[in-house]
Amino acid sequence: MTKYSLDIELSTEFELLGISTYLPDYRLTWLINTMFGLHLKRQLDIVIDNHQAFDSNDLFGAVAENQTFATYSYSNEDNSEDVQLIANRFNGNVLLKRFPKTDYFLKIDSSDHCLFDYHSKLIRHEHVQSIEEIDMESMEKDLDIFYTNE
Repeated sequence: MTKYSLDIELSTEFELLGISTYLPDYRLTWLINTMFGLHLKRQLDIVIDNHQAFDSNDLFGAVAENQTFATYSYSNEDNSEDVQLIANRFNGNVLLKRFPKTDYFLKIDSSDHCLFDYHSKLIRHEHVQSIEEIDMESMEKDLDIFYTNE
């Protein structure tokens, strides 16, 4: 029997910001929608299925239940604009452990707004502690997370 393989190269033609804030996801979503005229809407959560056995004796062991992380997205086909807000934290769990101080990721694929626009406006808000531009070259093994809800 003949086997076929499909090689897909994921595009990294989007920009990514890491946001640290005390705002809950729905408040940050409202803030971004208001500042940039977007309509980010709640999507299916990213669910990490924990197959590891829970060991109550291991203080730093596996989590017994699945981990879920909120996602919001906006897509405007007229101007090829796609924006996603992805929570990096939920109930003490971290989605990307390489970014332990980052609360949210803002994925921006837009011709209207550039990364600088988002960065410069959001950092001025009193509830945003910091914003970090994330180098996509260093993210190769984690990229699949940013394609989950497209």
